[in-house]
Amino acid sequence: MTTSPAGLGKRNLGMTLERLRRMPPGEMVFRGRSAAGCALEEILVRMGIDPSRPPSRIPPAAEITGIFYFDPDRRDDIVRQIRGHHPEWMTRAKTRADTICGDPWFSNPRWAADPTGGDEWPRVFHTKTNIFSGDGLRGDIRTLWEINRHVELVHLAKAYFLLGDALYRRRCLEIRRTWAPQNPYGLGVNWTSALEVAMRALAWLWVHFFLGGRRGLNPADRLEILRGLHQHGTFVEKHLSEYFSPNNHLIGEATALFCLGAALPELPRAARWKRRGWDILAREAERQFHSDGGTVEQALGYHHFTLGLFLQATVLRRQRGEAIPSGMWDRLEKAVWFSLHLTRPDGRVPMIGDNDDAIACPAGEAAPWNYRHYMALGAALFGRPEFRWAAGDDSELAYWLLGEAGRERFLSLEPRPPEERSTSLPESGYCVMRSGWEPEAHFACLDCGPLGGDVSRDDIPSAGHGHADALSVEVTAFGKPILVDPGHYTYNRGLEWHRYFRETRSHNTLVVDGRSQSKFEGRMRWSNAAETLLETWSRGEDFDYAEASHDGYDRGEQPVRHRRRLFFDRSLGWILCDRLGGRGTHIIEAFLHFAPGVSLRTMGAGYLAEIDDVRLGLLLLGPEKMNARVCQGGEGPASGWIAPAYGVRQPACVASFAFRVQVPTTLWQVLYPSRDPNPRLAATVLAGTGGEALVLGTPKRTDLLFVSHDAGRSADVGRLATDARLVRLRRDASTGRTRGALLQGSHVTWDGRDLWRGPSSVERAAFDADLGGKGLDELAPALPAWTTLNTERTP
Repeated sequence: MTTSPAGLGKRNLGMTLERLRRMPPGEMVFRGRSAAGCALEEILVRMGIDPSRPPSRIPPAAEITGIFYFDPDRRDDIVRQIRGHHPEWMTRAKTRADTICGDPWFSNPRWAADPTGGDEWPRVFHTKTNIFSGDGLRGDIRTLWEINRHVELVHLAKAYFLLGDALYRRRCLEIRRTWAPQNPYGLGVNWTSALEVAMRALAWLWVHFFLGGRRGLNPADRLEILRGLHQHGTFVEKHLSEYFSPNNHLIGEATALFCLGAALPELPRAARWKRRGWDILAREAERQFHSDGGTVEQALGYHHFTLGLFLQATVLRRQRGEAIPSGMWDRLEKAVWFSLHLTRPDGRVPMIGDNDDAIACPAGEAAPWNYRHYMALGAALFGRPEFRWAAGDDSELAYWLLGEAGRERFLSLEPRPPEERSTSLPESGYCVMRSGWEPEAHFACLDCGPLGGDVSRDDIPSAGHGHADALSVEVTAFGKPILVDPGHYTYNRGLEWHRYFRETRSHNTLVVDGRSQSKFEGRMRWSNAAETLLETWSRGEDFDYAEASHDGYDRGEQPVRHRRRLFFDRSLGWILCDRLGGRGTHIIEAFLHFAPGVSLRTMGAGYLAEIDDVRLGLLLLGPEKMNARVCQGGEGPASGWIAPAYGVRQPACVASFAFRVQVPTTLWQVLYPSRDPNPRLAATVLAGTGGEALVLGTPKRTDLLFVSHDAGRSADVGRLATDARLVRLRRDASTGRTRGALLQGSHVTWDGRDLWRGPSSVERAAFDADLGGKGLDELAPALPAWTTLNTERTP
């Protein structure tokens, strides 16, 4: 049903009044002062007056005691060290700088126009610009902002520092001089976000020191750069995102203020900026990250952006000999530890949540979604051998921030992988399961966290960088990503594309009746956010198990509760068991998104995903006949796409399986990794009282996996009875031996005989299982001779 304009206006008014009612007094005062300050600022700008009042003179270098990460006066020593230890950094710097010098866009940059094409944004006062109006004529605002962060200038300046080629210095200064005339203070799209101003200021700070700093730059060039930095710092201080975006935006702004004030005390407001920036960072460190290390924004790209900003500031403060609160230091170490465990065997993290390819520190180099340079920095800072192991040799950023002493601390650590292979991060909401830490290991990540820290649970919309991805799963087999999160794509290009990548159907989970788990309210905005609960986590040598649920489909006359169980057997693969509780008839869709390069073909009643020499057999055992759809690179967003980088989409296979069923019901998915070109696997589902069992057959073994619908209560299926949450029985084909395991139970019986019984319920137990007679053999589905994958359902 379409809402009338009058009805929509009434709803918007109601939501505005409700937001005001909920707003704390401190926020109301802050917003009032900010509005008054913007009004005065606009008057001055319209009169042609620069409110920042940039200085006309900078004190001589001899009078200044500011500290940066490295001393540009030691350039010869630094270059000699890098040439001796990492000559590839110099080659890489030259290649990058030559590419920038040869780019025709930089010959005549239009800083207010999207570099990929489009009209210029109007030069109006920054509060009068609608940044989400650019799609079409003006392009995506994020693409324009990225080029205005001036990372390319840092690379030119770094190439000059390392190679001494005056061409790079000249081009860097020439390009930079074109910016200010096109972007007067406060006017135009490049002043609409204080974070963008802050990131540009941090880039100019690196340019200043890479080009020689106080003694290496001639007075005119130095004065020009410092006047621009003063202007940017003044703007950031006036427009801090204390309530508008108190997340990575606020952290970027505070980092810029602190770094400007600490490194350039010659700027008139440096002392105040340094103090204000650090006060915010110290206050926010434990608010921006959960206690297990993950970002409260529930977006892995922004986790690392925020982490990189904090690390820059803390390193600079430590170099000044100033104290860092222990709670802040511990939280940052935990954030690096979080990143380590979310890293897949291929060295990248899942593309979970929003992302804009933001670079926290432009001095280093990094591949998309690869954050091992933070492992290197963390190893040197926190003395963790696990971080040293994960970093490999990706240590350029650590060198620029910590120097030769940091490099020596990094190399002094004996690299070793973490002791724990799998882990649960309950506050952030991720369960990570892996077979090991080697490059060809298996890996899975179950997303069971909130949509975002501040996203509304009711009808009042709020912004957030998380996606409606509750209970989505990623899978890597033999080091090859197979099932992936599709990413984010864009904020501003086509609402239908933006919406698709954020809603539930673009994730590896279930959709009920075509609804998203949380309600999409426009670009970056959500309401009625689903609440996710991690109910059980168990880690062991042979298998891991996670069980979680969410209430995203609890709305309406016939609510549905989705509970997902993920079982990972290191010698077999993954089993997903989705239980849908509630009542009524519903359409259930299961989605699987595959990494680029993965092909999918039918094999009997199942599917086989293939990439290189890695296969993943897929069996889906649903309650009714399913309608399967496989697409790749079609016309619309929902026709087979992923977004490996911001504004980039790539064809990839997407499979969906739809069922029209009466709930409660259960759906099983078996994911069987193999290097065999024709893996043989068969499965049968056994329905019971209070639970169900999946029987799996492979040439090497037969497995029975029982799950209870109501943990703690007695249930039975066939000849098995138990009060456990989960029971696994395995018969080895070569030895004939049957072993059992249970989670959260007190007994397991077979034909009324005890297989295992304890005095009370235990968390986890293993036992030998003498089933007598044929045991599991009589339940095992026959492995077909010609069909490599087979499924059947036994009522």
